[in-house]
Amino acid sequence: MSAFRGLVGLALRRALRPAAVWAMGGLVLLSLWRARDAGRSPAEVALSQDVADGLAREALWFTALAAALAWFPAAAAHSVARWRRGEGEWLGTSVLRPAGIMAAWSTGGALALALVLLSCAAAAEFAAGSSPRLCWLADTPVDGVVLLRAGSRGSTLSAVPEGATLGLARFVVAAPDDGPPQTRVLCTLEQEGLPARTTEARITGNTPIPVEVDPGCDSVRLDFERVGPGASVVLEGPRVEWYRAAGPRWEGVLAMFLHAWLALLALQGLAQAVAVWASPPSAVLAAAVTLALAWLDLDAPRAWPGVGLRRALEACADGHAAGAPELGPWLSTAALLGAAALCAASRRDLWRREA
Repeated sequence: MSAFRGLVGLALRRALRPAAVWAMGGLVLLSLWRARDAGRSPAEVALSQDVADGLAREALWFTALAAALAWFPAAAAHSVARWRRGEGEWLGTSVLRPAGIMAAWSTGGALALALVLLSCAAAAEFAAGSSPRLCWLADTPVDGVVLLRAGSRGSTLSAVPEGATLGLARFVVAAPDDGPPQTRVLCTLEQEGLPARTTEARITGNTPIPVEVDPGCDSVRLDFERVGPGASVVLEGPRVEWYRAAGPRWEGVLAMFLHAWLALLALQGLAQAVAVWASPPSAVLAAAVTLALAWLDLDAPRAWPGVGLRRALEACADGHAAGAPELGPWLSTAALLGAAALCAASRRDLWRREA
């Protein structure tokens, strides 16, 4: 165990080099100062307090994640390069097998990442000030709804996640029709065993229509009707966002931390696995492309590294708390870390030099 702890400590110190820590800390402090200053500016007066706090929280997390993404995958990839240049021969003489060495190194990297992200979480909550009132649970895909003309109707069915009490059906202006770039939409909610409820919203740009449901409901039917002149609108996604009342503040902080930690751990493992067979820049590029696909492809699988983080940041920007990560990101992160360990263990030239 002493050899394992020693390697964990070495990996931790390498991942938290003073220059990198000072650079990341400086960026976070700068973003914190800007967020607190923006909260006092007249431009923020028109925003609700929840949205203003959410935007400050998102800005801090975005800055911290950008700094961490620039460092941790690169550090993981360059560790393999050091092993190849001769350090692996020294590591290979320890009592640990290559798989144990990789487990210790991954543990040290995970601890370093956790320390950095916990500091960022504290800064983000300081910048936000207040606690969110709603917690995002999930987005459910639904059939598309397009309302082109006055009197147009559309309907869709949506599953309701367990614990959800509020849904948001977002409509966006798609094209001009017979009036200004806005319109009114009626939403009728039909739940089994309950009378129908109707909500009206004026759609301008991107506008959510709130849908309140009773706890324990499994599915709902939503009927939409465009009323009067205006623009053509469509259901964004198409999806319905589901929320519940937010719990203690620490729950949202922990959920956001876990989304960020899992995404960066997965990218760190991917960079390390690729670096076994390719150069460190190629490994970092592979991690960057993986994250880009998660953020640009709205149909990417939920288990894809970074998808949960993207949606959690969107919830922050809307003034809501992020829900806990699903099982998929945990499994994909474990798979990538395991693949990195197997790839490194299979390359004997990393640990032994031929005579």
